[in-house]
Amino acid sequence: MKIIAFGDAHLDAKVGGYDLHTDAARALEHVGTACVEQAADLRVMLGDMFHGNSPSPKAWATFNRTLFESPILIIVVPGNHDHAAYDPVREISMPPYSPSGISWNDAEGDITNGVCCPKWPCIVDVGEQIKVLVVPYVHNPAAMEEFGRTAQEMVDMAFVDALKHGNEVKAAFCHLDVDGAKAGTEGAYLRGGKLQMPMDLAKRCPFPILNGHIHRKQKMGNVYMPGSLVATDFGDADGPTKGYAVVEV
Repeated sequence: MKIIAFGDAHLDAKVGGYDLHTDAARALEHVGTACVEQAADLRVMLGDMFHGNSPSPKAWATFNRTLFESPILIIVVPGNHDHAAYDPVREISMPPYSPSGISWNDAEGDITNGVCCPKWPCIVDVGEQIKVLVVPYVHNPAAMEEFGRTAQEMVDMAFVDALKHGNEVKAAFCHLDVDGAKAGTEGAYLRGGKLQMPMDLAKRCPFPILNGHIHRKQKMGNVYMPGSLVATDFGDADGPTKGYAVVEV
């Protein structure tokens, strides 16, 4: 299975009064072309596609084009900026998502059912005996209200659960802080509390972990950070080339 992962488009963001929308939309079109040309089996949005929880109509239009103009299955990982923006996406994705795990039995060939947008960390069956771990940004008050656990406890438990599945889990998709990663401009854009990737557990995972949130493209062991799709700050302009990550599992 070939996976193309991308994120941190920050639709609706402005830098010094400059609207990044055109740049982000062009980058998303480029990713869409790459998915077709490279025959991707799965697309993954790694969070913060929107700059806030109340996207503008223009941002929604660009997001929806990315979501629906391709028949390729897609996983949407909510980020710290936009974790509350995806309720309309969850309404058309199947089935209700919970930490107990979910299954896409009839997803292929039906784009309405080919969208996965979990609110909580979970393990997803994407077919062909391939499971993936999905760890969205979790809002701490919501986690406490729903499960009586902190957001960090839920993230840690998700990685423990993935390790218990042995070789069944083939990849992980997250939107988390990473200790030791070289920061980009995400610090200036920080919203919500910090939510750490449990690196002691992540290092034990026998599969690639693709993580959003970190705006500079980099790799730490089995953790791949594609970086933001566009430069979101003038200080980010001299960083690594923007783009996406391609992995095969």
